[in-house]
Amino acid sequence: MLIYYGALLAMSWRINGSDRIRLTFNSMLEHLLRGQFDVDPQVVGDDGYLRNGHVYAYWGIWCALLRLPLWLVGKMQTDITFWSCLAAACISTVTKVRAVLLVCRSAAANAAKLWPVGIVMSYFVFAGGATAYLKDEIWTEVMLWAYCFASIFVYFAVKGIVSRRFDLSSLFWMSVCAGLALLTRASTGIGLTLTLLLLLSVLAFEPLSAGDPGPAGVMRRCDRGMARPNTWVPLAVLAVFISASGAVNYFRWGNPATFANYDLYLNRDAWPNFVSSLSTYGVFNLKRIPFGLIYYFFPIWVFHGSNGELLLTSTQAQFFGDTELPPSSFLLTDVIPFCFIVVLGFALRKCGLAAFSRTGRSTAAVAAGLLSPCFLMLSLAWMTYRYRIEFYPELDFLTLLGLYVFLTQETACTKSAAIRIVFNTALAISILTSTAALMLHDISDEGAVPGEILSPGVVRYYHDTIRYYVYERKIFRL
Repeated sequence: MLIYYGALLAMSWRINGSDRIRLTFNSMLEHLLRGQFDVDPQVVGDDGYLRNGHVYAYWGIWCALLRLPLWLVGKMQTDITFWSCLAAACISTVTKVRAVLLVCRSAAANAAKLWPVGIVMSYFVFAGGATAYLKDEIWTEVMLWAYCFASIFVYFAVKGIVSRRFDLSSLFWMSVCAGLALLTRASTGIGLTLTLLLLLSVLAFEPLSAGDPGPAGVMRRCDRGMARPNTWVPLAVLAVFISASGAVNYFRWGNPATFANYDLYLNRDAWPNFVSSLSTYGVFNLKRIPFGLIYYFFPIWVFHGSNGELLLTSTQAQFFGDTELPPSSFLLTDVIPFCFIVVLGFALRKCGLAAFSRTGRSTAAVAAGLLSPCFLMLSLAWMTYRYRIEFYPELDFLTLLGLYVFLTQETACTKSAAIRIVFNTALAISILTSTAALMLHDISDEGAVPGEILSPGVVRYYHDTIRYYVYERKIFRL
């Protein structure tokens, strides 16, 4: 895993090279240690935000704090973006593999029914959120760390569901993950925070059944209907992280609830529709969701219509500041999750949430909360390939629940050879298309206007781009 992910990141580095913006988090740390919240304008360049004579970056401070060992040894000009991305990807994958093993142990399935375990584990290691976003850049570094914290959060959520008990330790670590995600990437952090609050609200007033496990006082409601004791600790931890995030926002933007002020963006005029789309519809708007679904699931927007323009060009110009390449679809890169979501759907249709006993409402709370970042991305003023990673906490969670149902229920399909073929085929498609999507992500000109660079057609564009990297840049030559 370490070698495989390292090779993918190394290929990304060879394709995209290095530039000074990769030292932005180094600069952010140096300023933080002096009690300042801006960054060096020569480092962040046009991706900065100008306010009161100082230039700020909108990224959270976690990736800057990771550079603290560099400051201790006096190596603040060292670029560790590659190693940071690699660490985040490996931790995330190890966490998901542990979640699969946890589900396997909890289901106590016999050896004949364990083949789906290998399917899900292979998917988590070689496809989806593990490989499709391993681009060596600071934008991706932030996404990978946010997803890493979300993966750990999902692990403890699944642990509580399959064990039918959310103990204090699990809720504590879920609150830590939500808080760290908030200090890394706002949308992921807000999603995990909302998820935890929904879960705690369910646990706080859930009546204790006669057979519920757990030490006395930990899962029991207080006499006058107040929240159970184990909800206050994670709430306190979460409050500390929210306060820290609010402080950073205040010193950057003058408002603790503001995570970025796009009116101050230095590069706002680089995209022709940036100012008009934001001034009319704001950063988030539900009217963008229909095109968002097309972008993430049915990317027909890269093809030309009868008038010679890209399909839905007017919609993009009206609602979006930017629509980035490459085209991709969850229905290709993540077939395995949808297979297990179908399994989960049939189980719920048959027996409701009885498959999870007393934790049905907790399951629904987590699933509902994890949907919030998905809706944020669907309604955002930018459609960007790397933002797809915000969907994976929900997909991973539902995949693990589907696997649990598959292993615990006795049905004919669990023994069907045809079902095995379907799942194996789905795994192969997921791995191949995830790798292909990453390669296209590496070579795509993300900052260009799609209508201009795709004028010869999307197939011709990628044909010429691949030829350039193979024969002129000789990117695949050792």
